[in-house]
Amino acid sequence: MSRIPTQKEYEMNELRVFRKQMEEVERLPLAERQGNAMEWFKDLMNDQKLIAERVGWLLNGSYGKGSFDSACRVIASPRMNQVAWCAITIANLEWRCPAKMAIASWKKLPVETRYIVNEAIRREIADAKKEGYCGEIKKNGKKLLYASFNRFEIGMPKEAVEDMSASGSVDSSVAYWKPKIKISATPDQIRAELKEQGAWDAEELSDNDANLGRILWIGAGYIKEEMRG
Repeated sequence: MSRIPTQKEYEMNELRVFRKQMEEVERLPLAERQGNAMEWFKDLMNDQKLIAERVGWLLNGSYGKGSFDSACRVIASPRMNQVAWCAITIANLEWRCPAKMAIASWKKLPVETRYIVNEAIRREIADAKKEGYCGEIKKNGKKLLYASFNRFEIGMPKEAVEDMSASGSVDSSVAYWKPKIKISATPDQIRAELKEQGAWDAEELSDNDANLGRILWIGAGYIKEEMRG
């Protein structure tokens, strides 16, 4: 029977996972990196609300504990360029855009647009500090609990766990929480996890939207079992 890792070992592993994610983006084929950079620039120009939302996800732990802990160290350091770090990090995690290309896109922005994006990110950082997210991982003021799978992890508030792991049908609860919970995984990764469960056939697993609900339901069950100890 394998030994349960210590909290420190767990945190170090999560940090390694985060760094590996960042490094993998840097090694993508050039054409893919260029295409991702174009999407990043387009959203910087036209969807500052989306940029701010993704920074909020970074700062509340939705991208995982490794990136969250790194973000906490950055926003706790007044000497760090917090806005730039957050922007580069979400460009990598969400848009899969390498750091140098993310910075180049940033520099191409008109001055007024750059100011708007800067202020949107600053507000998210200020809100994260106000909510005390770096005291413990939270979302909407609530601690996030994590379900770990082979390929990714999902964080959700305790209320979501209780709703989606209740006895009887929880379809309405899953439908309610599905758009509110960030899952940092591709449809193929989710499908692979569900396939290993052996409860759905290939045709059923071709429905990506249904798969999101299934993986949330399973994750809530995992967390509930851990809570029972």
